[in-house]
Amino acid sequence: MCKPTVGALAIISAFTAVRIVLMLTLGFGIDEAYTLAHARELRWSYFDHPPLHLWMAYYARLIFGSGPAVRIPFVLLFAGTGWLCFSLTRYLFGARAGLWALFALNASAFFTLSPGGWVVPDGPLLFCLAAAAVMAARILFPDHPSSAAGWWEWSLVGLWLGLAGLSKYSALLFVLGLLIFILRSSEHRFWIWRAAPYVGAVITLSLLFPVLLWNYENRWVSFVFQGGRGLATGRFHFQYVLSIIVGQIALLLPWIMLPLTTAMIQMGRCSRPESPVRFLVCLALPPIVVFTVIPLWGARGLPHWPMPGWFFGFPLLGAWFSRIRRETIILRRWSIVSAGALCGLLLVGVTMASSGWSRLIVPDGIKYEDPTLESFNWTDLREARLLQPAGSRPPAFIIARNWMDGGKIDQALGGRIPVMIFSDDPRQFAFDRNSNDYLGQDGIIIVKSSHAAAEVQRLGSFFESFGKAETLSLGRRGTDEISLTRVLG
Repeated sequence: MCKPTVGALAIISAFTAVRIVLMLTLGFGIDEAYTLAHARELRWSYFDHPPLHLWMAYYARLIFGSGPAVRIPFVLLFAGTGWLCFSLTRYLFGARAGLWALFALNASAFFTLSPGGWVVPDGPLLFCLAAAAVMAARILFPDHPSSAAGWWEWSLVGLWLGLAGLSKYSALLFVLGLLIFILRSSEHRFWIWRAAPYVGAVITLSLLFPVLLWNYENRWVSFVFQGGRGLATGRFHFQYVLSIIVGQIALLLPWIMLPLTTAMIQMGRCSRPESPVRFLVCLALPPIVVFTVIPLWGARGLPHWPMPGWFFGFPLLGAWFSRIRRETIILRRWSIVSAGALCGLLLVGVTMASSGWSRLIVPDGIKYEDPTLESFNWTDLREARLLQPAGSRPPAFIIARNWMDGGKIDQALGGRIPVMIFSDDPRQFAFDRNSNDYLGQDGIIIVKSSHAAAEVQRLGSFFESFGKAETLSLGRRGTDEISLTRVLG
């Protein structure tokens, strides 16, 4: 086994070990709890996203149970994504560039956490996009050109893009970037007139059949929901764009973002339209530009949406670093500082999530909401009296105020009692249960205490009467941080 391969496996193994520790330490975040709530049943597709990560979660729960080990397939999948990043960069720019790209990818906060092991769609999406990029690179920049080349390779590109489309709708932007590169490159434009890429397109569309079928049966609601975020709201929101940019810097970490952006600009500016550099730039820019600019006139975006674009910037960063041979000492120091800073941030985050110590350093009178409270599991709810009032039979269902609380409640109770959301934004909860099936039965409203009175008033028309409200406090290390109110309806 050659040294670069050993080095790549060492980097992947080290960061995978870190992710396993995080997996066993941190509770499920809001998106994870929501995903696991709906992964209890296999469906053709789901409201928010295509089904691949929910299918993975469904079978992971069967194998590993409902605890943190359910993340194992996602941790292992990102190890594969790291290897694909190394392979893509090595193929295009050499092994040294591949090692730098692999390290920088793993040293960024977002790629260590979200696609690195959380039960969210980003992990399967990146793996499939990386695999599609590797195959596309071998087609567009072959070692040994052959007139017969293309059919099998384009079929594999179609396969991986179909699986990427089963992960997240934004996979379409990869297709856009690939098409832009082919149209702009005089050396590759001939593929427009060949049949092989269209065979790959047919395979992609075939794999998307479950998503299309589910949306057809549900009035294309998922496409309407996701597409509606880009519609004009009637005014510009410059603050949304600024928050997206700042959020991307925070997720990637400033000391990663600065050289990454510099490498993409420097490498892209000096490249030819038919070069591997321009190929990666074309894959990177559509997600970055679209998800950064659309919030200017549309709905508020989230900073992790452009991350698949930044993923394809890491091979360029690796290539740029590999050319700076005279600055090797500086780069080594940068890598040590980057790894150390990431470990320090993770240590701070883990200790905050487990103990909530950040509240102790916030002066009294200042409104503060601990961001790590999102990863706090509501497991105490499982044994609470809130679920079965004295002298009453167990509730037939639970009503939560919103889909975020609904996911936490379902995860805490292990799906024992159906959870429903009576609101304008129930997400997938609207498709899991039919409220008409529970007519004439008692249910329990569980809501954060600050919203209890308003929620009971809002739900008054759905019930004949309400019982007495009771409260339960949840928290870490004996502290009360979340106050829940239970009302029998």
